[in-house]
Amino acid sequence: MKFKKVSVIISNYNKGNYIKDCIDSCYSQSYKNKEIIVLDNFSEDNSEEIIQQYKNIIFIKKKRISKYSALNQLNLIISGFKKSSGDIICLLDSDDYFLKFKIKTIVDYFNENPKEEIIYDIPVILDKNNYKNFNIKKKIHYFSIWPTIFPTSSISFTRAFLLKNIQYISNYKYSLLEIDFRLVVINFFINKKYIFLKKKLTVYRKTEFGIMYNSKKFSTIWWKKRLQAFKYLKYLFSSCGLEFKKGIDFYITKILNKIL
Repeated sequence: MKFKKVSVIISNYNKGNYIKDCIDSCYSQSYKNKEIIVLDNFSEDNSEEIIQQYKNIIFIKKKRISKYSALNQLNLIISGFKKSSGDIICLLDSDDYFLKFKIKTIVDYFNENPKEEIIYDIPVILDKNNYKNFNIKKKIHYFSIWPTIFPTSSISFTRAFLLKNIQYISNYKYSLLEIDFRLVVINFFINKKYIFLKKKLTVYRKTEFGIMYNSKKFSTIWWKKRLQAFKYLKYLFSSCGLEFKKGIDFYITKILNKIL
């Protein structure tokens, strides 16, 4: 099978300052067989006015389902997937954007590697008009079992991958866990795969309104999120009939959640 059509799913909430760059980057792709699906949580800024200027996109408005941004984003993306028709799905946050050959590179990869189902590309970080490199963890150890979590906009996968794992991805019980974490963890721990392209295809913009902004490392919310991540991992293992072994990182996280 040769993969042909690509669905780009863009999730948005009050990112009117950035969404034009985001959508423009999809229009300017060298690969043409694609559909652009924009989902919005009834933004209160000028997002809708900007989105409505574009033709030939699918625009869907959905009410927010939670006070947690991670769940709202997850809900938008799952809704976008159900409306999509592409063989390959590329996710894109509305404050990020793709470089020109992103989609063609992803399609070429899947066609050359038909057994693979999900791939990450290395993003360029745009932080206050400064471009920075994205660091990838070189080693997993007892104090940190987690692989590098690639941002949502750097994740692409086949339609079959999401259909196979949608029950695990769309579990709304884990309110602090973004879809990028869920996708990478499922692929790393359950599918035993962790493949990324050593190519810079995506610009990941750090803004004060991003989902990750209030989850500074070692903050209280960061430790709460980490404990929830372990609970999610236990749920995954149990659902797949696997044994979940608690390591040092789990116990440190549990203790600190009681203290903080």
